[in-house]
Parts: sequence; structure tokens; C-alpha cells
Amino acid sequence: MEERDPVSWSVMIGGFVKNGDYDHCFQTFRELIRGGSKPDNFSLPFVIKACRDTVGLIMGTLIHSTVLKNGLHLDNFVCSTLVDMYAKCGMIDNAKKLFDRMPKKDLVTRTVMIAGYAECGKPKRIMGFV
Repeated sequence: MEERDPVSWSVMIGGFVKNGDYDHCFQTFRELIRGGSKPDNFSLPFVIKACRDTVGLIMGTLIHSTVLKNGLHLDNFVCSTLVDMYAKCGMIDNAKKLFDRMPKKDLVTRTVMIAGYAECGKPKRIMGFV
């Protein structure tokens, strides 16, 4: 494609994640940034999911910085995905800190946090949470 828009970037990144091709996901995400495009609330959750699936906490932390830099820390979908990533990478305290800072907590975000506690073997925290 000669010209790429946010939709085409998100479709490519999401397709790579769906097929488990995380190397191409990260490579395409780097191309998006190098090309001068801004990551958005559609492309970022795919990359965060790739970090979660590969337990790529270093990359996930960098992506979290990108979220903050681009002002997407108030987007519930992006934040829920970050909470999920931290929990699945075994960083439940980071997940909880992020969850606590979220301005709006809906059923999805609460479910992600409860599942994170369950996956990290923290059943007593679930009882204190609900």
C-alpha cells in the first residue's frame, strides 16, 4: 500500500496477533511509529495482547509508556488490556495500581482484574475485591 491509515495499520497488526505471528506484529508496530503515525486505541490493544501472549513485560512496559505519551491512559479498552497484560505476566500489583487509577471501572475492567487475581493464585484478594 502506498498510503496507510490508522485502520490499515490496526488490521495488519491485529491479523498478525490473531495468527500468533508476534514478530511481525511488533515489526509492523515499529513501522507505524517510524512512519510518523500515532498509535491509537485500536492498534495498541493488539500490541498489548501480543506482549501478554509472549509474556513480553519489557515491551509491554514500553507500550504502557506509549499509552501515557499519547494520552490514551483514560481509554478503558486500552487500560483494561494493560491490566490484563500485567496480570498475565505475573505483575498483579502493577495491574491493581493501574486498575485503581482508571477513572471509569465497568464490568469488563472489573472482570479482567478478578481474572488476574485468580490466575495469579490470589483468591483472598478476589474476596476483598468483590
